[in-house]
Amino acid sequence: LAPSLLVAVLLVGTLVDHEQMLALGGTALCLWLLWGSAVAVRRAARARALLGSRAARRQLAGILAHVAVAIFAAGVTSTTLFKQTYDAPLEEGRDLQFGAYTLHLKQATRTQEHNYTVRRATFEIRKNGVSVTELSPELRYYPVRDMQTTEAALYSTPMRDIYLAIGDIPTPKGSNAPRLGVRMYVMPGQQWLWFAFILAAASGMVVALSAFFT
Repeated sequence: LAPSLLVAVLLVGTLVDHEQMLALGGTALCLWLLWGSAVAVRRAARARALLGSRAARRQLAGILAHVAVAIFAAGVTSTTLFKQTYDAPLEEGRDLQFGAYTLHLKQATRTQEHNYTVRRATFEIRKNGVSVTELSPELRYYPVRDMQTTEAALYSTPMRDIYLAIGDIPTPKGSNAPRLGVRMYVMPGQQWLWFAFILAAASGMVVALSAFFT
């Protein structure tokens, strides 16, 4: 069976591109692991042994580990294939259109902190005309070390994360005024990775604690 599967994978790999191959492989792995976990849970439930013995608890740990790997595969596949990156110069009085998202600049400030100067821009983010959140990325300059850092702003949901950052961009010829650019990343599936790590840790805890139960 294994050689046949390997040949099938190689044949499919010659017919599709890298991203399609990744999508196919990630989806297949996720569905296979979830199906196997569901079958194992069903069998354990029929036997009424999901938590009734040490062996059953170890089986539960294995199921949690398989589900964790499935969710991790789904998260990696989504992040790799469906990540969106947008960037554009920031212009006063003009909204930025990034795909389905609209960025409206509400406020731009420059303040002096204890040991650095911070430029902060507050944006309202709308998706398909509906307000989603407000984010305030920063650009910090430390004169003592002559160093500039970017502090990205983050908005997280169970389905996707949105990162927003600002930075200096080249100025047009004939202009000495500094210009700022905006970059936005939309990363689907990021929270799934954390959930997968939690499930994997829970699996390990079940195995470790099973020794204390008879």
